[in-house]
Amino acid sequence: EDFCESTPIARPIVQSPEDEPTDRPSSPKRNKEVSTNSLLDLLDLKVTGDDFCQFFGRMIAKAIYDQQMLKMPLSGVLLAHIIGYVGEYQTAGVAPDPKSPVSKSTSSPLVRMTDVVFLEDELMDLDSSLFKSLQWIDNNPEGILDNTFTVISKANTSKVEKEVNLCKDGDKKDVTEANKLEYIKLLEQWKTTFSVNSLLAKFLNGFWEIIPQEVIKSNHITKAELDLIMNGKAVIDVEEIRAYTIFQGEKEFSDNHPQVIQMWQIVREFDEEDKRLFLFFVTGTSRVPLDGYDPAFNITQGLGMQCDSLPRAHTCFNQLVLP
Repeated sequence: EDFCESTPIARPIVQSPEDEPTDRPSSPKRNKEVSTNSLLDLLDLKVTGDDFCQFFGRMIAKAIYDQQMLKMPLSGVLLAHIIGYVGEYQTAGVAPDPKSPVSKSTSSPLVRMTDVVFLEDELMDLDSSLFKSLQWIDNNPEGILDNTFTVISKANTSKVEKEVNLCKDGDKKDVTEANKLEYIKLLEQWKTTFSVNSLLAKFLNGFWEIIPQEVIKSNHITKAELDLIMNGKAVIDVEEIRAYTIFQGEKEFSDNHPQVIQMWQIVREFDEEDKRLFLFFVTGTSRVPLDGYDPAFNITQGLGMQCDSLPRAHTCFNQLVLP
């Protein structure tokens, strides 16, 4: 089987900052039942992998549309697919539709058509071992060890492995010093773009139903910007928050009020973890939105509070009430 013609594209990957990214090719069987969480188990509900990926795409796009931070860092590979960095797609056997990067079909596999981009940086993050191996092959004249233009693919739920051709008649084509660069590029494409088809197609269809890819492209949104929109700023700048803070209370209650000055002094002395906890207490999130808080971060004078009362917060309004 030749992957250029009919094999899967890249699976959606969610990276946890604490976890090493992994990549496991998914089963080629469609409509495989998977349990998404303990609640579905409790209700004895099952969803297909395709359904879950489409829901996942819609959920992320809806959160972005509603300006809700997710604190869900996605891999660079998936971000590249969302913004269309890897090129255009077309459903196999169907003429490309200029109005839709992905066909509305729910069953046909996607194949790459134009603007092939090699994602070396994304491959390094996704599979550092493979990246280093390909680097070694590239830099060593004797780095080819009886390889052919094939890759081994194994389904998630099966121990059965199958050999997939990276090009036409790849199992009959030996990797040599003369063609090793072609082999490296094809293997990069397989790992970052062609490893799973239906799941990625469902995820992208779900995402673009809420936020069309044309909107992302027309605004020239980069992977880094999309990540900031989704997850906010990791570094907390106290002076930035202070600059757009509003105040409620008596006329003299402002940024120059002694209580407010003392509060900012205390927050500046916090380490990063305590700053995140402070933001979480006031706003319900430990990161700062890319475009600031909505409603605005505000400090309110607690006129009915005792002097020895503790500060209060109303996260729905990003409001801190000082005694």
